[in-house]
Amino acid sequence: MSRLTTKHRCAELGFGIRRDLWGQGLATEAARLIVDFGFQALGLHRVTAGHHPDNRASARVLHRLGMTREGRLRESLLAHGRWRDSIIYSVLEHEWTSEATEEHLQ
Repeated sequence: MSRLTTKHRCAELGFGIRRDLWGQGLATEAARLIVDFGFQALGLHRVTAGHHPDNRASARVLHRLGMTREGRLRESLLAHGRWRDSIIYSVLEHEWTSEATEEHLQ
């Protein structure tokens, strides 16, 4: 998790996978374990994640985790000298169960 706010029990999830390992389900499985750890061991209430609007693979990972798309942050990140938007997702502790996310994996 890239950012943890203990007062509000929130964390931000980020991930990156080498291109030659794409399409093997590694990001989904790793992210599922991390989010589960956040809720079970750290007592989080909310986990958020974002992706570039053109990154459909990351959108699928977040959907498989059972995350809800919350919206688009306009020009929220400066990357390679250009401002870019982010699509934001979240999942709340009462929405999270490992079994529920297994349904999204199929």
